[in-house]
Amino acid sequence: MGCSEPGSGVTGGRGEKGCSEPGSGVTGGRGEMGCSEPGSGVTGGRGEMGCSEPGSGVTGGRGEKGCSEPGSGVTGGRGEMGCSEPGSGVTGGRGEMGCSEPGSGVTGGRGEKGCSEPGSGVTGGRGEMGCSEPGSGVTGGRGEKGCSEPGSGVTGGRGEMGCSEPGSGVTGGRGEKGCSEPGSGVTGGRGEMGCSEPGSGVTGGRGEMGCSEPGSGVTGGRGEKGCSEPGSGVTGGRGEMGCSEPGSGVTGGRGEKGCSEPGSGVTGGRGEKGCSEPGSGVTGGRGEMGCSEPGSGVTGRRGEKGCSEPGSGVTGGRGEKGY
Repeated sequence: MGCSEPGSGVTGGRGEKGCSEPGSGVTGGRGEMGCSEPGSGVTGGRGEMGCSEPGSGVTGGRGEKGCSEPGSGVTGGRGEMGCSEPGSGVTGGRGEMGCSEPGSGVTGGRGEKGCSEPGSGVTGGRGEMGCSEPGSGVTGGRGEKGCSEPGSGVTGGRGEMGCSEPGSGVTGGRGEKGCSEPGSGVTGGRGEMGCSEPGSGVTGGRGEMGCSEPGSGVTGGRGEKGCSEPGSGVTGGRGEMGCSEPGSGVTGGRGEKGCSEPGSGVTGGRGEKGCSEPGSGVTGGRGEMGCSEPGSGVTGRRGEKGCSEPGSGVTGGRGEKGY
């Protein structure tokens, strides 16, 4: 994180976030976010986001987002997003998104998204998304999403998502998501999510999420998340999260999170987070965060964060933050 909560007194923290909440006193943080909330005083942050909320004073941030909210004054940001909200003044941004909101003036952006909101004028964008909102004129986009909103005319898109919203006509999309919203007609998608919303008919999806919403019928999904919402029937998922919501029945999940919500029954999860919410029973988790919420009982964890909230009992944590 490399930042602090309001009133922490940290004025030069660095780390994954490199930013701070309003009133923290951080005025030059750097890191993954490189931005700050309004009033934080950060005026030149850099990082994964490289942008800021309105009124933050950032006028030339760069990073993963490379864009800003209306009124931030950023007029030529670049980065993962490469786009901006209406009124930002960005007219030719490029990056992961490569698109813009209506009225931004971007008419040929490219990037991860490669699409645009209605009225942007983009009619053949390409990228990670490769789709567009209704009325954009894109009828055959490809990319990470490979799908489109209702009425876009895309009927066979492929990509990271490989699914579509209800009424798009896509019935066999594949990709990172490999699932669809209710009524899309996709019944066997695979991908990053590998699950579906209630009523999609997907009963054995796999992917990054490997779980499903209540009633999807998925009972053994695997993937990045490896967990499920209450009532999904998943009892042994694995993946990025490796945990589950209360009542999911997962009692030994592992993954990026390696923890669980209160009542999940996970008592020894490991992963990116390596911590748990109060009452989860995790007392020795490790991972990216390496800390826990108040009452978790973690007293000697390590990780990317290496710190804990008040009352966690951690007195010697180490990591990117170190406190």
